[in-house]
Amino acid sequence: MKTNMQEKELLINLLKSLNNIDYHKDSGICNQVLHGVYSDEYTFRLRFLRKCFVKWPDYSGDAAYPVKNPSTLLFKTRHPFTNTPSKAYKRLNCWKGEYGESRERLLTFIKNEVRVSINGGGE
Repeated sequence: MKTNMQEKELLINLLKSLNNIDYHKDSGICNQVLHGVYSDEYTFRLRFLRKCFVKWPDYSGDAAYPVKNPSTLLFKTRHPFTNTPSKAYKRLNCWKGEYGESRERLLTFIKNEVRVSINGGGE
């Protein structure tokens, strides 16, 4: 079990990683925040992110791809799995257009959740 000080340190490190997201990379929040992080810190970050996804009002319902398809990608099809969040992630730039704006809102939401937790108001 982590002490409050250990958890606070993990949260501070997570916030630093979130603040260093590279909008020019075509990879999402998880890929950038979890890359190069191992063991307990990886697990802590992943669990924290997933808790944030569920709280986020625009959550897609898919923990692996939390940002919904933008309206520009939705189209009529006989195949219901064509419009999944994973398809949007694979087809679109993560940080551009309507899809990127949605991801930026998620990033802001997560940063706020981290700050609240650092200050003792969450997790």
